[in-house]
Amino acid sequence: MPMRLLLLLALLLTPLAAAAYTPPEIHLLRSSDPADWARAVQMVVPDEQYAVPALLVGEFCRRLPDLPPELQLRLLHKMKYALEHDPRAVAVWRQLAAQAATAEVRETAAADLQWLANGASHYPTTSTAAPPPDWLPNLQLLLTLLLLLAPLLLGLALLLWGLRLLQLRRLFLHLPVGRCRTPTPGMTLLRGEVQAEGLPLFRPDSDELCVYYVGAERQQPGLRFWLVDASGRLPVDPAGAVLLSEDGVLTPGEEVAMLASIELEGAGNDRRWLLRKANPPRSLFERLAHFLIDRLFGLASGSGLSKMLFSDPARCFWIWDAADEPPFGRRGEVAQIVAIFLFAAIWLTLTVVAATALWQGKAGLPGFFFSR
Repeated sequence: MPMRLLLLLALLLTPLAAAAYTPPEIHLLRSSDPADWARAVQMVVPDEQYAVPALLVGEFCRRLPDLPPELQLRLLHKMKYALEHDPRAVAVWRQLAAQAATAEVRETAAADLQWLANGASHYPTTSTAAPPPDWLPNLQLLLTLLLLLAPLLLGLALLLWGLRLLQLRRLFLHLPVGRCRTPTPGMTLLRGEVQAEGLPLFRPDSDELCVYYVGAERQQPGLRFWLVDASGRLPVDPAGAVLLSEDGVLTPGEEVAMLASIELEGAGNDRRWLLRKANPPRSLFERLAHFLIDRLFGLASGSGLSKMLFSDPARCFWIWDAADEPPFGRRGEVAQIVAIFLFAAIWLTLTVVAATALWQGKAGLPGFFFSR
């Protein structure tokens, strides 16, 4: 169980780690030491085969007027492409064309601005390298979409999960305790003791006499037992139940609370009320969503707990010790719901920030990966 919790925690904390990471070149450019700025230039564009990634254009524009002339010339050549889409680059080019310390820098900056004014139809290059393959732009576009869709989908999944937990918690807060003698059709909360209906049942691993253990309905199809309170008793079909118990077993006479659906079974004079798991029809989308949730989050939270946390309020069938607090009643579980909404907001915020930066050409993530 601790390993599963660590996996879930790592999944939720990933956006915080991603947001906190800053490339070392940016650390150097934000330093107050001019020697660090020169080191950053050497790291990013050590020779003619490299270009300044779009992610770093803003930082280099801020430091460009204060660099030595030879580094200014190198960056003017390697960042010229930014003139077409980044107003920060245009502003610093104009500053250098008017105030640079050497005539060569002023002339280069002025020539680049003239090239931009003429339409910038082609970016001249001295490189003799072969053009990129045809599939590379498609790969860049695919990675960009993944960078945006991955946090968006995870943020929406966490948001929907939080809404589902709030819905389940509200169900428990407003659902009164019913009576076995006067059952109400539909989802009902009952309290009582469990008693065997037929032959004695023994737990396979310990030979313990019991009424039900996790998985017993698969070993004995058609297994039933009674839920008995002061008013009467009701038969229980345990198929699909989530038993919130540490030992995973119900013994005769044990006091339990049960959230289940009450339905009529049989026909004619043989009709009787039965506690069971409701199975209303689901759409294809709902079936796919529950399959993915069970496979994805079940690995991190365990089968029983994952079934509880992702239960459909119309299909709940939970059994727990009557002396315990009902599910979602503890402070820790309320804090869990708050944390889920918090992490959903973080992921969605990161998606908006990344989309805005890419739209404005300030992040240039595909260029950062493929321009080297």
